[in-house]
Amino acid sequence: KLNWPVLPINYTEANYQTHGDFDKCQFKGDIKALQDRGVPVLGSVGGQNGHVELNTVTEKDTFVNGVVAILNEYGFDGLDIDFEGSSMNFSASALTDFSYSSVSNYPKLKNVIDAVKEIDTQMGSGFHITAAPEVQYVQQGSTAFADNWGSFLPVIDNIRGILDYIHVQLYNIGATNGLRTGNKLIGY
Repeated sequence: KLNWPVLPINYTEANYQTHGDFDKCQFKGDIKALQDRGVPVLGSVGGQNGHVELNTVTEKDTFVNGVVAILNEYGFDGLDIDFEGSSMNFSASALTDFSYSSVSNYPKLKNVIDAVKEIDTQMGSGFHITAAPEVQYVQQGSTAFADNWGSFLPVIDNIRGILDYIHVQLYNIGATNGLRTGNKLIGY
């Protein structure tokens, strides 16, 4: 469990955007100011419109090198994996166990796992890996494992040794019913 301070950010203090133009130096200064206050700052990859698909080792290597370059340039303390939509379709619905040897039969899935591990290794000690998967990629795997349903489970299983925190997007479930025990939603 991470014990990070939670500090409110006053968006009027955010200087990284000036008259609608991105200012790299000011953004780096904002990151440093938060870190000086004890707040780790993580970069995030993916999101609703951030399609990531690593079909080949070459694509995986390009992704890793690009992400590491950005993380180093801005001085981020970690990386949040927020793959959504078609980024989570690994064409692995026939997967019967989540072992690395089984995952290796599905290149898109294996490349994502390898990419996260390589980024963590390159960034070194003290670097944080977090994830924010949607409900269907985690909990819905209990009812059906398909191309998207439960598709993040083998990723979680194979990066569990470096995954610092996972927060399933229970707020972003659409018409999906969450798993319940009594009156409480269950997280992974």
